[in-house]
Amino acid sequence: MLKMVMLLSQVTFVIMVSLVLWSGGRARRGGRRGHHYSSRSRYRPGSFGVWHPSGQCDVSQQSYEVYDHTFVFIMDGKHTGEELDPVRFLNHHRCAGRLTNESIIEEGKKAVQFFEEGYGLDLSNVTDSDFINGQVPVEGGRLIFKPFIVDLSDNYRLISETDRYSGKLHKDVPVSDAGWMLSVEEPLDVNGTLFTGRLGLPDTFIFYADYIFQAHFRKTIIHYESRYPSVDIGGRFQFFEAALFSDEYGEGYTTSIFEVEPVTRNKQGREVLTFPKRKTN
Repeated sequence: MLKMVMLLSQVTFVIMVSLVLWSGGRARRGGRRGHHYSSRSRYRPGSFGVWHPSGQCDVSQQSYEVYDHTFVFIMDGKHTGEELDPVRFLNHHRCAGRLTNESIIEEGKKAVQFFEEGYGLDLSNVTDSDFINGQVPVEGGRLIFKPFIVDLSDNYRLISETDRYSGKLHKDVPVSDAGWMLSVEEPLDVNGTLFTGRLGLPDTFIFYADYIFQAHFRKTIIHYESRYPSVDIGGRFQFFEAALFSDEYGEGYTTSIFEVEPVTRNKQGREVLTFPKRKTN
């Protein structure tokens, strides 16, 4: 009896394997009329890329390193300039943990130190009150030092982020961008630890500021510093780069380009933030 059971089990297994093999062969031959199961395609790439059975063309043949974290910001509103809204400016700094005017002034002094050392400038005439609500000519009026916060009408917001393993989209998370800046009014030759050369064009800016946004009940604060002056292109385009500093993500790097239409003042901007500054294995 036991031998018969074992024999029936073996026969059943053989029949099942045969059915699976027959079904696979039928699928490869095209299956039912009107259905196509083949992984082949009429498209045939040349030497550019490797053809996979899945029908996908791997055009890189390269294993890419990844960033630990990235963010993408977008801006597509009406540009009104980096003007100061005192109420929003103070709220921004309170969100960053600077709860008193004194702590905001201390952070402003760090900005002055950054501008003086990094760009070899003299900002000795900036007073404590100027850090909260001032617009101070420095270097003989060739530069203007001032606090700023990006206007709400710019529609500055976070739309996506990634880590090493996944990504997520955000539905227009507002970005608060505020701190201190220098704007170039007249050409000036400088010699600093970060930049040596000519600050030559109007609408050239240097920044010391923070991004703050809150997504999924999590507040993110990213400090940034201009390691190179922004570059104006034809009075319409602006290229910006900066070093990033975050307690959560470490040191990073950002680049962005903005366009302001001269007549309507409509603004288009795209910015990518990466941590760390360069890719890692």
